[in-house]
Amino acid sequence: MECAGWRLDATLAKLFPEHSRSRLQGWLKQGLIQLDGGAAESKRKVYGGERIDFAAGDAVSLAPSFEN
Repeated sequence: MECAGWRLDATLAKLFPEHSRSRLQGWLKQGLIQLDGGAAESKRKVYGGERIDFAAGDAVSLAPSFEN
């Protein structure tokens, strides 16, 4: 996986380039982005196989699952 070992906020910026990194970090702090069904911190590293649930505003979508 291209993002293996990256911080979660950097990975989200790569996956969702239409949103700024600061906006994504704000959503993380608000709990609108979860990693593997739980709270996620922007500094947490991802390695592959994680599931990101992304809900911002009224629109809810699921991020692609990471593959090893």
